Amino acid sequence: MSTRALGGRTPAGRAPDLIAQPIEILFLDVDGVLADGGILLAEGLELKRFAARDGAAAYIAHRAGLKLVLVTFRDSEAVRRRAAELSVEALQGVREKGAAVRAACAQRGVEPAAAAFMGDDLVDLDAMRLVGLAIAPRDAAPAALRLAHIVTAADGGEGAVREAVETILWLNRVLAEREAAGAATRGVRRKRRGQG
Repeated sequence: MSTRALGGRTPAGRAPDLIAQPIEILFLDVDGVLADGGILLAEGLELKRFAARDGAAAYIAHRAGLKLVLVTFRDSEAVRRRAAELSVEALQGVREKGAAVRAACAQRGVEPAAAAFMGDDLVDLDAMRLVGLAIAPRDAAPAALRLAHIVTAADGGEGAVREAVETILWLNRVLAEREAAGAATRGVRRKRRGQG
């Protein structure tokens, strides 16, 4: 079941049910997610269009401790440059994204359940199935939309990554608040039973 609204617009009672544990890392496809999906080729150059709001999302994620990793089928100087600007890692030329995400999680000591993947097309489906939270931009392929736990209100390359980052941080915060409230309630019960 997909949640179609994001951030504070997601029903608070359902939000923690989307994730079993806090999301530590967000893997992002590039074409159709971080970039708008268009590719301009001219005299040996490959140009891509990125949204400034998505760049700001990288800064927000860094400050909150959420790691971002780009995972793309293509190999592009534009992606290398954007990754450097955002201070994120870029895995390029990846043919099997599910395997690449699994390996990247293992390298970092992160369980796949504590990872999210944002994809928009068929090549992204294995990675989306692997992680704890699958996200797709509004204009993704139908198969990616069906698989996604969250579908952004924005199209790919138009601020969808910003929505995803803000939503993950909100989900993590709500989950932490719920866990803290549960721990406090358990402590009160133990005191009442004389075990505290």
